[in-house]
Amino acid sequence: MTRRFALLVAVLGLVFGASVAGPVAGAATSVTFEAPSVEVRFGQAITWSQGFGSATPPARVELMTRLTGTETWFVQEVQAREVGQATTGGSAYRVDFIDGGFYLPNGVIDYRFRVTTPDGVVDGPRATVRIEDDRVTWKTLEGDVVRIHWYEGSEAFARRALRFGEEAVASASALLGVTETEPIDFYVYGDPTLLQTAIGPNTKEFVAGRAIAEIRTLFGAVAPDQIGSDWVPVLITHELTHLVFDTATQNVFHDPPHWLNEGLATYLSEGFGSGDRQRVANAIERGTLLPLDALASGFPQAREELFYLGYAEGTAAVDFFIRRYSEAKLVDLIRSYADGVTDDEAFRAATGAGIEAFGQAWLEDIGAREPKAYGPQPPAPGPTPADWAIGGGSATPAPTEGSGGPTPSATPGPDGGGAAQTGFLVGVIVAALFVIAAGVIVVIVRRGRPASSAAAPPAGPEDGP
Repeated sequence: MTRRFALLVAVLGLVFGASVAGPVAGAATSVTFEAPSVEVRFGQAITWSQGFGSATPPARVELMTRLTGTETWFVQEVQAREVGQATTGGSAYRVDFIDGGFYLPNGVIDYRFRVTTPDGVVDGPRATVRIEDDRVTWKTLEGDVVRIHWYEGSEAFARRALRFGEEAVASASALLGVTETEPIDFYVYGDPTLLQTAIGPNTKEFVAGRAIAEIRTLFGAVAPDQIGSDWVPVLITHELTHLVFDTATQNVFHDPPHWLNEGLATYLSEGFGSGDRQRVANAIERGTLLPLDALASGFPQAREELFYLGYAEGTAAVDFFIRRYSEAKLVDLIRSYADGVTDDEAFRAATGAGIEAFGQAWLEDIGAREPKAYGPQPPAPGPTPADWAIGGGSATPAPTEGSGGPTPSATPGPDGGGAAQTGFLVGVIVAALFVIAAGVIVVIVRRGRPASSAAAPPAGPEDGP
């Protein structure tokens, strides 16, 4: 390769690289930012605000948000309005973006604005805001790891809830071999409706609690008439077990099956009780049992009975695992997910067979037949389009279910339609190879000529030696 050609390639590479890389962050030094601000109206909207000055009109302004501690920014384009002259020169602009999206209480959000001008891209200063449910006045009681937030009931209720919470964390941590040191917040709502609106607009009315591991926060509903009941330790133990389970299995690849997570939480908080046993027995009798792989990503929420059947089946599967393989093997199974293994790898290491084989063994143990698969089914075969028959082949309908006899095949007829199709493809390939070979020969011939045989263009004023 000649030096001049190498230089050309290098220049083209730089030009192409610059064109695909886009503007460089920090290049537009003519943009100056004020401190950003935010106004949170929980359950209604959040207003993100930013003032900035720019010597040139901005081509694009974006709001960037992310959950504190995570790496991925969520980017939304926003509109900036000109509000006068900037003290540093150019125009002053302001953004007041009203965001109607949903944000969980107790989540800490990083946010900043980004401005793109013809000069480049500049990121504004970063700030944080904690989302708070200010519809009620919270009281807080803090233990070694757990913090109880409540507004209904006495301090005695909160101390009882805190004791159950600390015991639940200690018990689950000892079982799974992990240590919890970061605080865990538990918000106890006295009104189930407030809970449902706090944890998401699509929350069903029969959901009594939720654990959000990403923000180490739990939410639960305890009505005033339930404050002294046995429901309190069940709810608190169940939800806190989820947080410990997440610590034990945390990895960047995928979550363990949902039924395993919920099954363990239920098993540790109330065991495989008579109510769940009856739900499983009824489902077996009615033929409505759900296969475990249908519960791997979540539980059905279309109907309340199916939602609670998911919990019952998950608990039944955990109970079976312990009886068949031991509690120590269950712990090994759960802890293995921290290594990023697949479901099959985790179950094969713990039981000697994959997750599908475990599901079959569980069905046999409870005396259930394999549930019938519903949902999308493969379509019935139809006729072959006439244009698909090349070289005179026949286009006859493919056999359909229940046709009552043999059906002619849609393969090419005896006149050689299949051979004609093959010959056509071979011809295309040969022609392509011929064109490539011709191009290579031309390049070789041109490179073999002496340099003096080609007339050099006249040197311009910018040409060097």
